[in-house]
Amino acid sequence: MNKLQKQSYKDRIVNLARLKSTGPPADLAFRLEISERSVKRFVREIREEGTDIWYCQTIMSYVAEKKI
Repeated sequence: MNKLQKQSYKDRIVNLARLKSTGPPADLAFRLEISERSVKRFVREIREEGTDIWYCQTIMSYVAEKKI
């Protein structure tokens, strides 16, 4: 996987998280056709890059706040 592909996955995860429609990590992995472990790694990297993203148990989705 090259840098462009990784960034594409991260962008898709953030966009879905802003819409609160990622679903659980396993479902998101299935939708993106990657492993659940990759989803969790990408979420960790997204956090390290400064985006506030977390998993909400109530709505069963990742949630992200827009950067100001």
